[in-house]
Amino acid sequence: LLSASRTIKGCNIRVMVEYAPTNMASNNAKTLFYRQLRKVSKIKDRNEKLIVIGDFNAQSQITSKHACFRPEKVLSNCSSNENGELLLDYCRETGLSVLNSWFKHRPKHQLTWYSADGKTRRTLDYSLCESWLRQYAVDCRVRCGFDFESDHKLLVTTYRTPASKVARYKYRKPKTAKKPDTGALLDPN
Repeated sequence: LLSASRTIKGCNIRVMVEYAPTNMASNNAKTLFYRQLRKVSKIKDRNEKLIVIGDFNAQSQITSKHACFRPEKVLSNCSSNENGELLLDYCRETGLSVLNSWFKHRPKHQLTWYSADGKTRRTLDYSLCESWLRQYAVDCRVRCGFDFESDHKLLVTTYRTPASKVARYKYRKPKTAKKPDTGALLDPN
């Protein structure tokens, strides 16, 4: 696990980059990894927002079905491998959203891993963030043009955060009570 904090115009953001055990790894290794990930995810300041990115080695249909996975939303019709279930459980417990599932793109911009033969392709890398940050996420997609001698493609998540605390404030019009229609009382129907 790699963790770094940064302040962006009054907003503290902590980015964690990780690599999860493969699906062939032992259950003890997977349990130990997610236990450590949960522990590190909880250690943060009150105003610090969390982003977790990396290779989770998890296969799930949430990105292909555009399920917009939120931690409070229960998905029962998305099939996943064991690592996929562990990832979704981690997201539910920590309140993180899977940003890969929020934006519709062609499959070539969703698939993050290609086998050596080029025929087998999967989404194994994910970008997760807290619900407050989710409102500022503009895009999450694979950039195919980058070649850095890996079987994984570059996953890029774009955020457009406000520049100041005042800009983060959303003005809401006060609710006004509807005036009753007195003319309806005169209508015999």
